Amino acid sequence: MTQDADDQNFKALLGAFGSHANVERRARAERRAGMAVNDRRRKKRETRNTPLNTRVRKSVSDLAKALCEAEGISQADLLEQLIEKAAKTKGIK
Repeated sequence: MTQDADDQNFKALLGAFGSHANVERRARAERRAGMAVNDRRRKKRETRNTPLNTRVRKSVSDLAKALCEAEGISQADLLEQLIEKAAKTKGIK
């Protein structure tokens, strides 16, 4: 069996369909789902308790939704990543 065939079998096993399936994200979710709530292997994330509300043009909102779908992440994750990247580019801690 070739590497491509193995990859396709793995994607089919995890339920990935089409070229835009995020197999790695799905595999992580499957592992987390199998862990107990108090399992120490779970990574602790900083809680999101500070709202950041903004208004944007519809075209920007559509771009954000497309990026979220392409990356398989939430809008909050997208915004966090972009702000952190912009701050790093500007040399802001």
